Amino acid sequence: MIGRTIAVMAKEFRHIVRDSRSLMIIFIMPVVMTFLYGYAMNFDIKDIPLGVVDQDSTPASRELTTSFLASGQFVLAGRYRDMGDAEEGFSFRETVLTLVIPRGFSRSLDGGPERPLGLLVDGSDPNTASLALGYAQGIISRVTIEGSMNALSVVRDRSGSAVGWEGLPIELHPRFWYNPEQKSSHFIVPALIAVILMMASALLTSATVVREKETGTLEQLLVSPVRPGELIVGKLLPYGVLAMADGAFILFFGAMVFGVPIRGSLLVLFGFTGLYIMAALTIGLLISTLVDQQRVAMFGAMLVTVLPAFMLSNFIFPVKSMPVFLQLISRVVPATYYIPIVRGVLLKGVGADVFWENGLFLLALTVILTVVSIARFKPRLD
Repeated sequence: MIGRTIAVMAKEFRHIVRDSRSLMIIFIMPVVMTFLYGYAMNFDIKDIPLGVVDQDSTPASRELTTSFLASGQFVLAGRYRDMGDAEEGFSFRETVLTLVIPRGFSRSLDGGPERPLGLLVDGSDPNTASLALGYAQGIISRVTIEGSMNALSVVRDRSGSAVGWEGLPIELHPRFWYNPEQKSSHFIVPALIAVILMMASALLTSATVVREKETGTLEQLLVSPVRPGELIVGKLLPYGVLAMADGAFILFFGAMVFGVPIRGSLLVLFGFTGLYIMAALTIGLLISTLVDQQRVAMFGAMLVTVLPAFMLSNFIFPVKSMPVFLQLISRVVPATYYIPIVRGVLLKGVGADVFWENGLFLLALTVILTVVSIARFKPRLD
């Protein structure tokens, strides 16, 4: 049994070496996808066009504007006299956010009547609008807290001794754990490993049995002593080895190019990655037993792996915010269970004790799909 399985593996390795399409999927596609998506899918927004309506024209109002520009998130797109001009800036897409500084702003910092600032945001792009508003609110909070220090008055007791300060603001010092620089690449690249491995693994195995049908070599396998189970396992293992090498390459490519940290155990990560790859390989193999053309098999593999891995796995969009029926579908998507693993191990340094249930699902899915693929494989020609 072992000898026949090894013979099938050797045959599959020789085919991979001679097949240029397989080599491109294994070596070129992961690099290109990691490079493109790692740079293109970036949630960090800089150089946001800022409009300013400064009705106060005081050193305090100019300092506030300077704080916006010095933050690195905003660039000055225009200064406007009134709200009408500011609205035209939105219409002509000159600005995304407009800061409105009312008259009396500087006096309000010195304890005068409160004059609230205005923030006008272009909401046609909700993601950019919410990020720009968050940046602006943080800058305003910092500047007004610092400015309010000048408005503190001393609280004295009956003897005239100073006992404290009136109006002392609370100063917050937030800290971000695991991703202190808030880089989008640290969030995206680990999930890209899951998507690329799923797609590459399913594509590689989706055409294995179909190729034997199209090239006419299936007859030779059927008259050989190789059993269906040995054939299936012999075809899976070579692609599993290559996919593991792909995963290691993508991981270290992401670490070197994008600076993704590796805080957890690589042994734990590669153990779970092996389970995930085998689940992805069996998906492609099952598709291969269901169709008769390589193009149909590869298209089917793309359809059932790439879209769910992107859309239904918490890669970008939280599954909990989706309709219930999509949440149910996401429960059978392998990437839903692997993405938390790779992010947790790389960014947080957590161990296998946290994700053993995820690994159990991947193992169960691999066993079920392998059994179904063996059952679907026909030991005779129709």
